Amino acid sequence: MAMVLFIDYYFLSLLLLYFSSFLFFFLNERNPFLILILLEFQLIMLALLFIYFSYLNHSVLGYIFALFIIAFAGAEASVGISLLIVFYRIRGLFSVYFPSALERVQWKKIS
Repeated sequence: MAMVLFIDYYFLSLLLLYFSSFLFFFLNERNPFLILILLEFQLIMLALLFIYFSYLNHSVLGYIFALFIIAFAGAEASVGISLLIVFYRIRGLFSVYFPSALERVQWKKIS
C-alpha cells in the first residue's frame, strides 16, 4: 500500500510540475504558434489531473470532464490557428507583442 501511495504522489507531483512549467513558458512566450502548443499541453495536463483524481475517488466524473477538455482543446486549436492565418494575411506579422499597432487605431470618444 505504501508503494502505491508513493507512486500516486510521484505522479501527481510530476503532473503539477509539468503544468507549472508550461504555464511559465506560456506567460513568457511571444510566438503565437508556440503559445497555442503550450496551451494544448496545459489542457492535456489538466485532463490527466482530472483522470488521476477520478481514479483516486473511484468516480467517472473526472473521465467525463477529461473528454470535454480534450474536445474543447481540439476546437480551440482549430479556431486559434485559423485566426492566426487570417491575422497574418491582414497584418503580415506573427508577433503577439506589437505596441505600435495600437497607435494607428482611431479611438472614438463615447459621450
